[in-house]
Amino acid sequence: MWPVDWTPPPRPPLEQRYVTEEIHVCSHAPEAPRPLTNAERPARYPARRVGQQPPVPVKREPAAARRSRLQRWDDEFAVLVTV
Repeated sequence: MWPVDWTPPPRPPLEQRYVTEEIHVCSHAPEAPRPLTNAERPARYPARRVGQQPPVPVKREPAAARRSRLQRWDDEFAVLVTV
């Protein structure tokens, strides 16, 4: 049990952080001297994708070859029993 006259040690005062006063510097220069219109913004998306390679397709086993977790567990348990 704590002594009756015990008090916690003093803590240093909390520093106040003024997050909103920080100036955010943009990491890239704007592409146009004026903001893009609602039609220009989606129109530049296909133009950006012209030079990119198509995504690599993910190869999955056919549905018939996939086994459920229970089936895999049974197979592994059978291997352990035989050993």
